[in-house]
Amino acid sequence: MRYGVCTTMDRYGDLCALGYDYIELPGTAVRRMTAAQTAEAARRLKGEGRPCIGFNAYCGADLPIVGEGYRRERVYDYARDLCEKGAVLGIRSLGIGSPGARRLPAGYDRARADDQCREFLTVTASVAAEYGITVLLEALNHTMCEYLLDTAEAWAMVRQLGLDNLGLVLDFYQAAMEGEPPEKLAPVMGEVRHLHISGFDPDGSRYHLREKDLPFCGIYLPWCRQMGYDGTLSVEADSGDFRRDAGRSLEIMRRLTGPEKR
Repeated sequence: MRYGVCTTMDRYGDLCALGYDYIELPGTAVRRMTAAQTAEAARRLKGEGRPCIGFNAYCGADLPIVGEGYRRERVYDYARDLCEKGAVLGIRSLGIGSPGARRLPAGYDRARADDQCREFLTVTASVAAEYGITVLLEALNHTMCEYLLDTAEAWAMVRQLGLDNLGLVLDFYQAAMEGEPPEKLAPVMGEVRHLHISGFDPDGSRYHLREKDLPFCGIYLPWCRQMGYDGTLSVEADSGDFRRDAGRSLEIMRRLTGPEKR
């Protein structure tokens, strides 16, 4: 497996020193980068040899995926700008979690939300395809938003759209928060293109992996290897001391997923 961190370029040097294989940058931060800043980041990534494989945190609440504020034209413009920068940075995927963009008021029509989400994914994937980028939909959890919290539902939407560059990112934190054990995830595991993980508290707050997370990690991480997964695994969490926290996360991920296969 290959291991990465969802973080920003100011922590890239620490990430490399710790031995991570790649970085995932937040799309919301990349969107604010100037052309010069994007080019400089690309030079640094190439020079260090630890790539940016994709963006997490694709968008914020200012670009609704569902709900009254949804606007197709804004979806297209946002995707075009972010994919252009992503192409400069050499990314392969866009992760669509974005809980702030998936909040719905009580009583909002689910069929309408589904139509909006399908259109959002179709437009975004069509733009991304021009740059050779894959779009990865993520199921979230009830502490984050009200929409698309079940992994099987997320996969059903991906399968229904049938787009070559649309797939799933599976976050074991989200799955655990929603009470989804490995046996429930097994039917979609063969289609998962990327993994996320973090430690967490019952209120949903996330942090880098700690020893107290070993029981949780010990359920999901060895299992994904047993299922034949040998791709990318990123820790996506908040951190107080990045070098300490990210270093501990990497050690735990390596310990529980076994020998690396390149």
